[in-house]
Amino acid sequence: MLNTVKYKSAIDKLLLIIISVCIVLYPLTSFIVEGGRSVYIVILILLSIVAFTVRWSEVKKIELSRIEKWFLTSYFLMFIIALASIVFMGEGVDGNKRLAAYSGFLFSIPIYYLFRLYMPPSRIIWAAIVIACYIVATRAWLEVNGIVEDIEWSSFPVSRANGAMHPIRFGNLTLLLGFIALAGSLYIKDVKLWMKLAGILAFFCGLYASVLSQSRGGWIAIPLLLVIVLWPVFRELTVKSKVALLVAIVISMVVVFNLTNLKVSERFKQAESDIVQYQKYNNSSTSLGARFDMYETAYNIFLQKPWFGVGIGNYRKHSASYYELNEDRLSTDVIMWGNPHNEILMHMATRGVVGLVVLVMLFVVGIYLFYSNMRKYNQNTLFFAVSGLLIFVAYLHYGMSVALFLHRDMTVFFIMYVTLFVAGIYKECNTSTEA
Repeated sequence: MLNTVKYKSAIDKLLLIIISVCIVLYPLTSFIVEGGRSVYIVILILLSIVAFTVRWSEVKKIELSRIEKWFLTSYFLMFIIALASIVFMGEGVDGNKRLAAYSGFLFSIPIYYLFRLYMPPSRIIWAAIVIACYIVATRAWLEVNGIVEDIEWSSFPVSRANGAMHPIRFGNLTLLLGFIALAGSLYIKDVKLWMKLAGILAFFCGLYASVLSQSRGGWIAIPLLLVIVLWPVFRELTVKSKVALLVAIVISMVVVFNLTNLKVSERFKQAESDIVQYQKYNNSSTSLGARFDMYETAYNIFLQKPWFGVGIGNYRKHSASYYELNEDRLSTDVIMWGNPHNEILMHMATRGVVGLVVLVMLFVVGIYLFYSNMRKYNQNTLFFAVSGLLIFVAYLHYGMSVALFLHRDMTVFFIMYVTLFVAGIYKECNTSTEA
């Protein structure tokens, strides 16, 4: 069984070079250059067409495992459910825009085959992420110190870093970049010491950029992400080393939490105040109070059509109707945004139980795939397995305060790296088998 092209011909080498350039440039530019994130997906789709044309005989030899088939099926269904929503529920206000975001899942299927044929070395993937961490940390520092202006969302205070995207998404994704950089330092084989140290420092740069964004919603994922990224190492340590590591982590988190210039504790205290204000006084003029109103609105929209939802293009219309009935007590944020700032509720409201099942399938299959491969502790695939699991667990947390896949930056990051890491696992597995 042959699953990887032997890069002998000029076209094979050219394809591998262009793919590698895309994989390198994506994290280096996406956080600091306005727009253009989808360009990399378009380029990879075009390369897939070329690869399918010139290497169709090799494509046919790729044998997918059962879990790979389930994984690609979940991608396909994410798009089909969105398409069916428009066909049967109507385009609505922004249905085509929403569908365009979900089309990335469909396009990722041929891209997956492309990665199975032409997989850049894990060191190249990791090195690009490491460099990106330094770039985003620098950009964030320049922003909060007023040296450079915001590229987008200039309405936010200068104290919140956001790069080329919304501060919440910037903070969430830079946090993930840092953890993936750390995973590479720990689990990519035969990496020189200075490169490992550079990756560890990149981890702190990613965290630093996230802290400067003040996106507190993503920070609650940090403890579990630490468990995931350190688990393969932790299991091999002595008892004393385990205790020392845990103490060091706790002390570090306490120090960061209490550093006044980073405003971490301030953001959490503000969240606590928002909750109290909402519970005691029904005050929805705060950040969290507005979200609670949006959650209520989305759930009531879901109750109107629980099986199939109101359609991905009709959320804004139905939220406006609910707001009119409860205008005296709801925040105006309910009608300001076209989503409830929650991925689960967004699926329930717009695609009903059917859409929720597909979303759950995507996450269950993805988590199982990466977790089962991480538990094998295979040094050839451990970086890919740990990194993929980090993404799914982080997105589970992020989805509590963000409608994940309505935003192109969140969607492209997800499908780019999840697809790449799954392909990396099975490319390495089959290469080892053939050897």
